[in-house]
Amino acid sequence: MPVMTSWLHAINTVRNMCAHHARLWNKTLGYKPIVPKSDEAWNYVRVHNNKTFAILSILNYLLVRIAPDTKWKSRLVALLDEYPRIDTSRMGSPADWQSDPLWSNNSDQASGSDGE
Repeated sequence: MPVMTSWLHAINTVRNMCAHHARLWNKTLGYKPIVPKSDEAWNYVRVHNNKTFAILSILNYLLVRIAPDTKWKSRLVALLDEYPRIDTSRMGSPADWQSDPLWSNNSDQASGSDGE
């Protein structure tokens, strides 16, 4: 199964969970999206690809490429900062997730874009 097909299936599964008000933040997902093997930036997600952090990483990756001016990442960070008691490691994220290559290289713009 191609990576993009896998990602769309995973995003659809999560969307359905949200639509039916299912718990998501610390859930182990039944479906594991495929992550690129050739890109070392995906190493952490490759091992933990059945958790919410994998889906958030995929969404971030896609959004910064589809909509380079997106503020989605900063809105996510603000939301998590608003609830500091939430243990993000239970979502599958590393302690320093914001410095993870998938997140730090993208910041709020697509890597490789001229930006301005």
